Amino acid sequence: LLLCACVTLPMNRRARMRIIDAWVLSGVMVAVVGLVQYFVLGDVITAEGGMERLRSIYGSPNNVGLYLGRLVPLMLAVVLWSGGPVVGTRSGLAGIARSWFVVLLRDRRRVAYLFALIPLMATLLLSLSRGAIVLGIPAALLVMGWLAGNRSRTVTFVVLALGLVALIPLLQTPRFAGMLNPSQGTTGFRVALWRSALVLIREHPLLGVGPDNFLYAYRTRYVLPTAWEEFNLSHPHNVVLDFAARLGLPGFLSLVWMQAAFWRTLVRLRRPD
Repeated sequence: LLLCACVTLPMNRRARMRIIDAWVLSGVMVAVVGLVQYFVLGDVITAEGGMERLRSIYGSPNNVGLYLGRLVPLMLAVVLWSGGPVVGTRSGLAGIARSWFVVLLRDRRRVAYLFALIPLMATLLLSLSRGAIVLGIPAALLVMGWLAGNRSRTVTFVVLALGLVALIPLLQTPRFAGMLNPSQGTTGFRVALWRSALVLIREHPLLGVGPDNFLYAYRTRYVLPTAWEEFNLSHPHNVVLDFAARLGLPGFLSLVWMQAAFWRTLVRLRRPD
């Protein structure tokens, strides 16, 4: 809703940035609560292989990934491009880095966001949210870098390559090692969940089961025997299936419409810088 308001409502840059500042502040608060829980209170969720996951104010660490995974790319966009590009005044990666650093120091908001990214990124990593770490953040960086221009694309690819190298030890842990194996672990549960959701949608195609009713329908009728260990799930962990299961055909069509409207707006607002 915050992103939709910033993009669609008539407001000047100052008002828009106030909304984003408030969102960043909320993300810092979520991060601080989670880090205190993790390092001081020992309030964690135990995942595959006994790995400890940070959950902050949420019931599931995945919600940390959902929330901060949307906020971190926006903060990176402000740090890198707010008020004009910082990349492109000098040639070479070293020259680009020097130009970016000089421009960065002239903007207090950029400096504040840069420091705020430290606890947010630490929180994301400790949440062990595979969707945010492996897919969400890299995909967002790739799209932003591609839209920003040739030199930004070079920097983006370098950053993503370095990030991939840094993630190699994490990808070998029990939480991430079986990520692409659909027959076991969390991935196996998700596949069974998606199959159950498809059955539910086939039996309720027009109106679905109603908002917030997926949990009750799933655990009483549609859960597969192979997925009994994840019994109390309030959504199907898939945005397309979620809209279709809750709201039926109108929900699915509304999702298609929102995506089309978003990308059309993005293309219209895109500028050379």
